[in-house]
Amino acid sequence: MSADRDPICASRDDLAYVTIEVVDRVGRLLPRAQQPLSFALSGSGAELYRVGNGDPQDLGSFTAARRSTFRGRALAVLRPIAAGLASQVRLSATAPGLRSASIVVHIDPAACNVHSFVARPRAAARPRDLEP
Repeated sequence: MSADRDPICASRDDLAYVTIEVVDRVGRLLPRAQQPLSFALSGSGAELYRVGNGDPQDLGSFTAARRSTFRGRALAVLRPIAAGLASQVRLSATAPGLRSASIVVHIDPAACNVHSFVARPRAAARPRDLEP
């Protein structure tokens, strides 16, 4: 399991994307693995907002705490439940016949100032060549 970043901002507007991969003993991705996963969240400060796997034929709920992997991967999205409160949560994933995995994601109000987006000016439009 790996999170896209840690910590995340203590704001309802921030999200943490946690990737879950089914790997072999030496850590290689098993792209044919289609394993049913169950997710559990412990700690306060965040909710299991959505789950997915990228399979266009999977009609499962994005809000349920379970999802099958597709091509060996699944995604869980965590969202802070309250603004301004520091905390940490542990996301655990289990699957029949596989070792369970977990990750801790920290939620920090100070992380809100770290992410800044700078608008870049667009390149000037060039006039199109006109054909005679």
